[in-house]
Amino acid sequence: MKCLYRALAAFALVLAGADSALAQGWPNRPIRMVVPYTPGGYTDLMARLVGQKISDALGQPIVFENKPGANAIIGTDAVAKAAPDGYTFGTVIAAHAANATLNPKLPYDTLKDFTYVSLMSVAPLIMIAHPSVPANNVKELIALAKAKPGELNFASSGIGAAAHLTMEMFMSRTGIKMQHIPYKGTAGALQDTVGGQINVMFDIVGPLMPQVRSGNAKAIVVTAKERIPAAATCRRWRNRACRISCPAPGPESSRRRALLRRSSTASRRRPRRHSPIRHCRQSWSNRVLCRWAAPRKNSAPSSPRRSRDGER
Repeated sequence: MKCLYRALAAFALVLAGADSALAQGWPNRPIRMVVPYTPGGYTDLMARLVGQKISDALGQPIVFENKPGANAIIGTDAVAKAAPDGYTFGTVIAAHAANATLNPKLPYDTLKDFTYVSLMSVAPLIMIAHPSVPANNVKELIALAKAKPGELNFASSGIGAAAHLTMEMFMSRTGIKMQHIPYKGTAGALQDTVGGQINVMFDIVGPLMPQVRSGNAKAIVVTAKERIPAAATCRRWRNRACRISCPAPGPESSRRRALLRRSSTASRRRPRRHSPIRHCRQSWSNRVLCRWAAPRKNSAPSSPRRSRDGER
């Protein structure tokens, strides 16, 4: 992950330099990083880790601002409304793309109002359940949900988040029904799952596995194609036992986090063929993406175009 932070720091500097409105001495004051989720969740943690490396590289502090609510729309709108001076960045997840279809009255345009700087991470999801839930695998969970339609509930970090959509896909494929309880981030959802108010939840492996290891929750399945060292003992959708017990193929899903900022007229113009900015982007893509990111499956720096296309 160390190389990822270095890559993001370097690329943030390149992207900021693309705007003619910025002074040559950028950055000459603190940079603002908006996190549209509650503190303590993985999105917040990832933003702070990456932000610290950007701060070290640029020599300016990063001021983090958590603005949760409305499925990240409040915080994302703050980035869209910020001055286009290169001093405000934001983090988004899959819900950013889903909001464009779930909410026709967004206060911003998902594609036109933002410059997508880079992906920060791509992480598989894990389904966990409270120990009191009488189900230890996918087959038992499906049977339990069918025996009690609508009585079980599941938590997510917000409407339209990868965890929410993955569970909806799972229910659709298996013909079960559970009540959705959306939260303003992973931290609150996990807290209530461990506390017993929530039966089941999907989210990334990182913050959930410690609760599994401590016995506060039990792992049901991991939505990954390959075995994950952090969850080596957990069953995956592709495991033979899981394929036999599950009447429908499980969704292989992951949670993406990206770094973006507000667009400006200057940044929307296509760079000239031999411009220094284009050369820097190509250099970053070839040297950083291939040499640093490829061996690390949980880190995913990318070009702005590739990051933006991930939101389409």
